Amino acid sequence: MPCKWKGISRVWEGGREVCDLDIGKAIKMLRAKNKMSQMDLYKATGIVPGYISKLENYKIKYPKLKTIYKLAQAFQIKPSEFIYFAEKENSDSCRCNDQVK
Repeated sequence: MPCKWKGISRVWEGGREVCDLDIGKAIKMLRAKNKMSQMDLYKATGIVPGYISKLENYKIKYPKLKTIYKLAQAFQIKPSEFIYFAEKENSDSCRCNDQVK
């Protein structure tokens, strides 16, 4: 069974697909955890609410690296922690590594 494409990109581990990143869900969850609206996130990052909405709703699948950095900074975490969170948020619905033989 192939992995579902829900986020921005695949994560590779040892040459094998591990999982898709769920950036949109990660942003929503981190905003909720930090009690931030899209406008609050805009004020912290300079990323307009319309773009944030498109990320959260998977209409933009491949944000630039600087966008990831800005988001991580706004949530006061390292970019690697943001990516880890995005992978973790999607791990229950997609584990390609378990399916690759």
